[in-house]
Amino acid sequence: MMMARFRYRTAAGIITSRILPLLACLITSIEANGQTNDLKVGGVELKQVFHSDRLTGTNDHFGALLFDSNGHLAKHHENKTWLYCGAKEGQWKSFVREFDLDLLQVSERTKVLDPYQSDRWASVHLAIKASDEFFILFYSTGKRVRAAVASKPKGPFVTDEHFRIGASQPWEKGCSIESDCGFVKIFENEDELRIWKLYDTLCSGSTGQNGWAEIRIDKQTRGIELLRKHPENPIRLLRPDWAAARTGGNLDSRIRFNGLHPLFYLSKRVSSSYRIAVALSSDPLFQDIEFNKEVAGPIGTEGVIEKFQFYRHDGHLFLIYENADRRNDWRTSIRKYRLVNGCLD
Repeated sequence: MMMARFRYRTAAGIITSRILPLLACLITSIEANGQTNDLKVGGVELKQVFHSDRLTGTNDHFGALLFDSNGHLAKHHENKTWLYCGAKEGQWKSFVREFDLDLLQVSERTKVLDPYQSDRWASVHLAIKASDEFFILFYSTGKRVRAAVASKPKGPFVTDEHFRIGASQPWEKGCSIESDCGFVKIFENEDELRIWKLYDTLCSGSTGQNGWAEIRIDKQTRGIELLRKHPENPIRLLRPDWAAARTGGNLDSRIRFNGLHPLFYLSKRVSSSYRIAVALSSDPLFQDIEFNKEVAGPIGTEGVIEKFQFYRHDGHLFLIYENADRRNDWRTSIRKYRLVNGCLD
């Protein structure tokens, strides 16, 4: 989640669905702010047609959308899904809202996680639907990654006391480990789901990189187990002498850019810069990278931008992510794109 959270975040009021009819007053569009933020990614051109930096309101940062075990957006009633978000109520806690994909509106939020024992945070950044009655949240604590399970997307979620991802490889030394928004399925049957889960390091000076952890999810006992970390960690996204390439996003095998998997992530030339970068690879674990470039930056009042997830709906590509302005207000941003050139498989 969270590099500059200590400097920018404050507790603030929330904007609930009762005043969402005023959405037109809360959005920043291309026409309104005069900026062009189209994407050009490895031969694919996408025109931005909408942007909002207050999808869920103030003090209500993006955490994760709900995805099924194949990495596809988990929809119900054809046009709705679940959006997990976070807010500061003394400590950082996590909530869930129903999200209308057609109207880009959210319902009132319900709390799903408090910090576990002595943890500082409970900030969800990956939500998986393993079955109709089995849901898993992976979340950041301020030091390590934990997981919680429930029978319904709104919980109640119970933290698995035995599972954690902490620093153990040399490149992670001295850093906290944070949950990221992506995973790749390895194997699944009626008894288990095994995945490569994306995580990142948050180190001094806002430096850090991404890596993979192999995780086994037992569908019968609902236990979560860390099997190992990838031997080739970290993913080779970081350019020489740059500060960070971290907070990687989701992967969906049905969405490829001219046949290649896209990975949206936070790129930082220096510790104070925040840019959206995209890597493309034929390998979903990005051990071989064919394209790697910064493609966009903050819009309007956005300062910090990170934790990206993308999805397709109604013929458009959407990018949803966490943002903070310079007044310490952490919120949820969304950008909507229309395909102009190239192929989204």
